[in-house]
Amino acid sequence: RQFGYVNFNAKNDAERAAKAWNNRSWLGTTIKTKGPTQLQSRQRSQLAAAPAIDMRPFTDCAYYVSGQMCTPKSGNCPYRHSDAARRSSKQCFKWKAKKCFNPDCPYR
Repeated sequence: RQFGYVNFNAKNDAERAAKAWNNRSWLGTTIKTKGPTQLQSRQRSQLAAAPAIDMRPFTDCAYYVSGQMCTPKSGNCPYRHSDAARRSSKQCFKWKAKKCFNPDCPYR
C-alpha cells in the first residue's frame, strides 16, 4: 500500500484534481483520492470522537508555583506539584500544544 500528498495553491484546483484522478488506473494501479473537503470532514469527525483528556495533572498548581499553601476542599489537588517546575521559568513547548503528558516534566 502506497500513498502520497500533492499540494495545490488553490482549494478549487485540489478538488478538481482529486475528482479527475479518483479511481483512475495508472501504471496498473487504481488511484483513490480525497480532496481537501473530504480530508477536513474526516479530521473533524476524528477530533469529535477523541475523548477529552484531563490536563489538570499536567498543569502546575498556581498556589504551589507561587509558594502559597494549596488547600483544596477535597484534600487532593488535581493539579501538578513539581519542585523542578516551580524553580524553572521555561515553558514546556509540548504543554502549550496540549501534548506534554509527562508529570515529571521540569518545565512549566
